[in-house]
Amino acid sequence: MRVFLTLWKRELAATFLSPTAGIVAVVFLVVCGATFWALIASLASGPEASAGLVEVGGWLFVLTMSVVAPLLTMRLFAEEYRSGTYETLMTAPVTTAAVVAAKFFGILTFYLALLLPTLAYGPLLRQCALTPPDVDPATVMGMYFGAVLIGGFFLSLGLAASALTRSHLAAGLTAFAWIALFLLAGLIPYVWPVPGGDRWATWLSPIVHMADFARGIVDSRFVVFYLINTLWVLFVTERLLEFRRWV
Repeated sequence: MRVFLTLWKRELAATFLSPTAGIVAVVFLVVCGATFWALIASLASGPEASAGLVEVGGWLFVLTMSVVAPLLTMRLFAEEYRSGTYETLMTAPVTTAAVVAAKFFGILTFYLALLLPTLAYGPLLRQCALTPPDVDPATVMGMYFGAVLIGGFFLSLGLAASALTRSHLAAGLTAFAWIALFLLAGLIPYVWPVPGGDRWATWLSPIVHMADFARGIVDSRFVVFYLINTLWVLFVTERLLEFRRWV
């Protein structure tokens, strides 16, 4: 545990001091703020105008994360390979599992820190609105829970992509391609009209899942889907590093 905490602090410091992470944070918060502004504007126009905007906000979040996750993770191992610090790290008394866990939870902690400012939107709305709208707590909790699950899965894919190459650009493009495959799964019923297409889209598409979370629907099947797949991707990443360590 002490080794993990040391590596986690090292990764967290490197992330917060990274110029790329700072730019990504600004863009992410601007998109979230613009979505919040659009929600307020629609609520001011009446409940009919705001119908479905929460789901649209969930879709916009998933699309934003498809870009944010590769940008945040592309340097994690690629930078270690390029600078030569990976060999030094692997000669230390640490395991590849500890390295993978520390890097994943380091970038996940940074991602959770990005979500923290958005928690102020609810109190801000209640303080500024003449007639605060009724907001279902289950909807808010579902959206954040879905954001953590889906964001964590995307970050694990980016971590695996970074473990494959020393090029930042190649790692980012690979991660984006993998995430795009899941995003495009929602189009299966339209481009591949076969029996069962809707079921595949429901199981694989993060946009479909986020829409459910945004409505306050927490389906245990989707929770298990993201937890298992995140762990599986991290396990594959650890095996890749172990193989690289001995070749």
